[in-house]
Amino acid sequence: MKLDSEYDSQSFKKYLNSFFPSFQLEENIVKLDTSSSFVEVIKIGKSIDLDLDVYEITHDLSNNNLTKLTVDAFKLIKNLASFDCLVVFKNNLNSDWKLSMMSFNYVLDSEGNINTTFSNPKRYSFALGPNAKINTPYKYLIEQGKFNTLEELNERFSISVVNKEFYKSISGQFKVLLENNLNKKDMLKLPNSNSDYSKLQNFAVRLIGRIIFCWFLKQKKSANGIPLLKDEIFSSSAVSKFNNFYNEVVEPLFFEILNKHTESRSFSSEHFEYDYIPFLNGGLFTPDKYDFYNKRNSKKVFISNQWFEELFLILESYNFTIDENTGINIDLSVDPEMLGRVFENLLAEITPDGGSSEREKTGSYYTPREIVEYMVDEALLNFLIEKTQIDPNKLISLISYSLDDDLLFPLSLEEKKKVIESLINIKVFDPACGSGAFPIGMLQKLIHIFNVADENGEIWLDLNLNSLDNELRKIVKNNFDSKNINYLRKLSIIKNSIYGSDIQPVATEISRLRCFLTLIVDEELDDTKQNRGVEPLPNLDFKFVTANTLLALKNTEKLQTNQQELFDDVESIDELKVLREEFFTSSGPDKESLKLEFVNLQRNMLENMLDKGFQGHGELTTKLSTWEPFTNKQTNWFDSEWMFGIKEGFDILLANPPYLDSERMVESDPEGRELIKSEYESTKGNWDLYIPFIELALKILDKDGFASYITPYQWLSISYGKAIRKL
Repeated sequence: MKLDSEYDSQSFKKYLNSFFPSFQLEENIVKLDTSSSFVEVIKIGKSIDLDLDVYEITHDLSNNNLTKLTVDAFKLIKNLASFDCLVVFKNNLNSDWKLSMMSFNYVLDSEGNINTTFSNPKRYSFALGPNAKINTPYKYLIEQGKFNTLEELNERFSISVVNKEFYKSISGQFKVLLENNLNKKDMLKLPNSNSDYSKLQNFAVRLIGRIIFCWFLKQKKSANGIPLLKDEIFSSSAVSKFNNFYNEVVEPLFFEILNKHTESRSFSSEHFEYDYIPFLNGGLFTPDKYDFYNKRNSKKVFISNQWFEELFLILESYNFTIDENTGINIDLSVDPEMLGRVFENLLAEITPDGGSSEREKTGSYYTPREIVEYMVDEALLNFLIEKTQIDPNKLISLISYSLDDDLLFPLSLEEKKKVIESLINIKVFDPACGSGAFPIGMLQKLIHIFNVADENGEIWLDLNLNSLDNELRKIVKNNFDSKNINYLRKLSIIKNSIYGSDIQPVATEISRLRCFLTLIVDEELDDTKQNRGVEPLPNLDFKFVTANTLLALKNTEKLQTNQQELFDDVESIDELKVLREEFFTSSGPDKESLKLEFVNLQRNMLENMLDKGFQGHGELTTKLSTWEPFTNKQTNWFDSEWMFGIKEGFDILLANPPYLDSERMVESDPEGRELIKSEYESTKGNWDLYIPFIELALKILDKDGFASYITPYQWLSISYGKAIRKL
């Protein structure tokens, strides 16, 4: 069976006979009901030993209907009582195809009969065909030989297969870039920073993040087949066309093309076309001071062509998908979530001098998708029960990705309105956001709920417009009929509902990047429109901040008085809110003007308060002046009203808080430990860092809010957990 060719049924049957034990051919055409979205379904046969049915499904659905394709396939195999299946999906629209492992758990009733519902449906798919990269599927479907058990089959159809291989490859290039530099092998040169490993590391992480983001841009194409970024300038074969690929292509692409409106670009090149590349905005490609970029002297940074060729060859060996994986549908390709996994692991690399890794220093760990989804579901369920008083069975069905429970527990129109109204302006915060797993998990689940409760978006539009600022309201109204409704919903959710904070600057950068990617995948490209129909990405400076979330702005009685005076300036507070909203969708000169206006207004508020001569104002002045919202500079305090404009508290807190134990805190940051201890009554004995994060939830949640955390279990019984248990 050739994995990089069009699907051939005879070749596939030979593969089944060779690789699956006791396989029996059947060749039965399955009768479809009138509501089916499939053209034809054939049952090819069955592996008796594995109790595995094999089907061939022909369809003509586009990638935008990926969820419908999966849902209809599960409905079909449920009706056929096939609990574990191998399914070929052939698309009449192109020559590519997918091989999917599909399974679900059946539910027994009290008498031991199979119930009408089933749970935990999963579809894991390898992309195959002429346009697919087949290194990984070849290794696991062909090279490793025959499947002997169902468990072995499931292991080979596992996203961890792709995750581990991809991260290992990217990590290798990350190390090559840094270690060659440290060993003076001229792979990377930064001005005056070659001896500062942290600067080298952060530069490398940002560079790889931007490159992989651009690789996803290559996957997004218009109806004419024109991608957002062409192979002609961003591929392994393109690198050798330039003497210095970084200076001649990468720097201008990042900082002069993607970062600037088409009419304001002053860059010119005889060597590659770039007019088709849209302006993106969002700050992702705004040069940081540690990018060492200066247009008049753009050769400050040197990176060898060899490194780019090696990295691009790795990227070209994997399938990239811009479709967001969900709990029910998982493409065994590199999807946007992989960014978070890669970069949280890159931050965990050990420093060459034998020092601690970022993971060890901060106690941060990646949270698996299924855990994120479970925690999001539990928080939303409790929130909706509290806000809507709707039957919990209906809400459980609404939230879950399971397929037929919505028919068993349908919502009335009035209940749908209640749900959407309660979620339009929900405030969700991750106080240790890492790479954005929880904010993105919440975003995906809210999109799912809106799609189930209001497929056409009419209820959502009616309720949502009044909550938007003028610019965003204009975008939504102008594009409601022509744009993908999920794009508009995502933009609104990010604007109204999603917030995050992390102590690591690169973490907040990656969280923002994940939000950018999830918007890009739902853009509708139109080559005839200005900027190819791409709406400039929003600015997320007031959505994800780099701060020590545990240290409040008002940490003493003296400062509480001054902060009260500061926040009594209602007129200025309202002006700040308007500026935040306008800044979200601003770009170009307007963006720079709003930045200046925001900073000046904050300074004036502070000066007006200090003129009144309150004692203790020096400490408050120092704290407020350290916050630079338009950079990724870390701030050693947090305040949701000052940073986000949220005064009443958050509706939901989601977090995998740091697990830093007392010994490592005392060793690495004794002063920081004492500061935290002075603010939290739960910090007794040999407390670990996740303890004050639990207390933090009680401080910054709305009175009817919910926190969903994953923590070590020790605080439930150990002595240092007594104070937090009591609290």
